[in-house]
Amino acid sequence: MKITDIECHILVAPELREDATSSSQDDIVVVVHTDEGISGVGETDTGPWLAKAAIEAPGSHTMAQSMKDLLLGQDPIETAALWERLYTYTCMSGRRGAGICAIGAIDMALWDIKGKALGLPCYKLLGGAQVEHIRPYASLQPMGDSVDAYRDSIVAWAKKARQLGYRAGKMECTLDGPYWHAGLKGTDEQMMQIVRACREAVGEDFTMMVDVLPAEMCDSPLRRELVNDPLIMEDGVLKLPDRPGLGIELNQDALEKYTWRESTG
Repeated sequence: MKITDIECHILVAPELREDATSSSQDDIVVVVHTDEGISGVGETDTGPWLAKAAIEAPGSHTMAQSMKDLLLGQDPIETAALWERLYTYTCMSGRRGAGICAIGAIDMALWDIKGKALGLPCYKLLGGAQVEHIRPYASLQPMGDSVDAYRDSIVAWAKKARQLGYRAGKMECTLDGPYWHAGLKGTDEQMMQIVRACREAVGEDFTMMVDVLPAEMCDSPLRRELVNDPLIMEDGVLKLPDRPGLGIELNQDALEKYTWRESTG
């Protein structure tokens, strides 16, 4: 089996707002085709136009080769080898950001092809099921140009998630820091009011997570004292905080395996 083509499809929600703190407004879907009629589908959550360019752009030299050209004619079953091939020959055009996200979308599509070709679900190819059930959660991205409108929007989304059968949700509450929604500037008291309103809307038996952005990026005593998000990553070493917190979220910017290494310290 050989790879014959790669297609990139950009999906954009109507009325996309660049000032909204919501990566769910767009997406890129990558489809890898083969000469045996099997196609695999992958996607990635990054700037879709950047990822499309990373995949389709022509190469310029041996350390910045074209991802698409690197894959055409290759055996899609060799997922690990193809990941290494893409990572190695895009060392000056990938490695981080949109480049590594694009490789992830391709890798997902290749695993899809492998599962279809072997007649097995991908989870079995990846080592088998580790748990019987996974609880999904609704990612709630509010809108609004005022704090009150923002609160009303997220409460409405929380109620809808509950009505749809979700028993967990992550509420965005981005009213400070570099990624604040629509430039809204809110206080800790207003953030607590929003969280309280969401809790009252969904009840006590609903698992509620709150994304308030990294505490280190916000001028917020509450967040600095209570939230460890994200943990600091330096040279592949995870720095555990020296203070208690409500919860710990792993740094979502750690995008590939070389970000990690074991520490003997």
